[in-house]
Amino acid sequence: MNTGIIWKIFLLHIIDPKRYPIFDQHVYRAYDFLTKNKTIGILSSNKRKEDIYFSEYISFFNKLA
Repeated sequence: MNTGIIWKIFLLHIIDPKRYPIFDQHVYRAYDFLTKNKTIGILSSNKRKEDIYFSEYISFFNKLA
């Protein structure tokens, strides 16, 4: 079964919600708007979603939390 990155992130969130915040298309749009003052829409590449989540979004979320 080929599971997309969003489902994998969701499972990480279920396992350890304090370490892995939720991430979906709506969260991404809000993050994109807050950090870049624009929205580019849904990312199509699982690799790009994964890169943004682990290299940018988690630290961004933790600063807000």
